[in-house]
Amino acid sequence: MVQKYDCTHCGHTTTITLPSSILFNLFVGISGIAVFIYGCLKNKAFFILLSSDILSTLAAVFLGFLFTLYVFGSSIVSIIAFLDKPVPEEILKKIFTAAQLAPSNCNVQPWQVYVVSGSQKDALKDKLTEALMSGNPPNPDFDWGIRYEGIHRDRQFESANVLYGSMGIERSDKESRMTALIRNWTFFDAPHVLFFTMEKYLNIMGAVDMGIYAQTLTLLMSEKGIGRCFQGALGQFPDPVKAFLNIPDGRGILFGMSFGYADEKAVVNTARTGRVPIDTSVVFSG
Repeated sequence: MVQKYDCTHCGHTTTITLPSSILFNLFVGISGIAVFIYGCLKNKAFFILLSSDILSTLAAVFLGFLFTLYVFGSSIVSIIAFLDKPVPEEILKKIFTAAQLAPSNCNVQPWQVYVVSGSQKDALKDKLTEALMSGNPPNPDFDWGIRYEGIHRDRQFESANVLYGSMGIERSDKESRMTALIRNWTFFDAPHVLFFTMEKYLNIMGAVDMGIYAQTLTLLMSEKGIGRCFQGALGQFPDPVKAFLNIPDGRGILFGMSFGYADEKAVVNTARTGRVPIDTSVVFSG
């Protein structure tokens, strides 16, 4: 059983597209440069009066832009240790409202997400733990039967070694690995958990759209300093979740995500998986 779920502990680090706030900073900066140049051409007094303020502002905007890129690029990782500090509801609503702008094939917007917090989250955690400990096999709504091969299996093992190594757990210590594994279904003690669901008939095309939406969501969360961990494990025992949240039979749980503010003192949050060189993944032609 431990080996069966090892892949749910894979680390997640992502390159970044620019969030809306960074684009706004760029817009302000470019607009400021245009106004500055126009003023200089039209009126030397304008240059003398505004040059120092404009340049200072542009420098601050540009440095802020670079700093934001650096912080985002180095901080989008899986978090599995959280503070006991819920994210304010108004922040969550802003994030999920912005995430609705995520693109999807033919604009079908197939995502239907369920965010569970507080006492409801704790009650659901108990239901999931009960299902896990019952000994019944997973019965996911979608095909999770893949078994990685070759280089993909090597990367899976490397990811598990990095994660368990950060916890000081040896590969031979099956009991400790199982204890760590079970934390998936207790949401890593995060204050919030989210379930990504879609109509089952959408199959692979719906899954593609869900991935785009999920990545959009995680970038928006990063912008607000919120950590998260995507979890395939949360799609493996859908029945108690669907019963608890009254999810219709025709809709399936694809995966889940625990999220909240990261515990910066937790060593496990420092675990980092490697990435292959660009020439391994990208082919340029023309």
